Amino acid sequence: MTESLYVEVSHEMEHGIYIYNGKGWTRISGIKDVPDGASILYFSNARCPACKEFNKTWNDMTKELQEKVSLVVVLCGWFEEDCSSREAAKLFDTMAVFGTPTIVSVCKKNGEIVSVSVHPGFKSPEELRDIVQRHLEKCK
Repeated sequence: MTESLYVEVSHEMEHGIYIYNGKGWTRISGIKDVPDGASILYFSNARCPACKEFNKTWNDMTKELQEKVSLVVVLCGWFEEDCSSREAAKLFDTMAVFGTPTIVSVCKKNGEIVSVSVHPGFKSPEELRDIVQRHLEKCK
């Protein structure tokens, strides 16, 4: 992995896939770079007004959530049709994300994805906490 590129998630970021390293968001090449265990992926589009609003909630919750799960952001301009990151566009398709913002909980064991849950739409902090808690119970 490379050094942190961004302190907070914003639509000024380059299209791509990013993982939170405790200090900032570092670009990764794909889901294979996400460690085993529970992960929460936030799918966002730069041209999505609801995503811009949700970024505030996501950024506020990052410190709390990163203690429990790996946090990943997948950012394009507008789904696969406007995405300068081939890897991010592919992940939108692979995870069947057709609306944003969308939270996807992923459980990996031995480098393989063993479960995926898709949670479309804007989430409150309480809803995010609930998603994480349910996901941690499933991904033991």
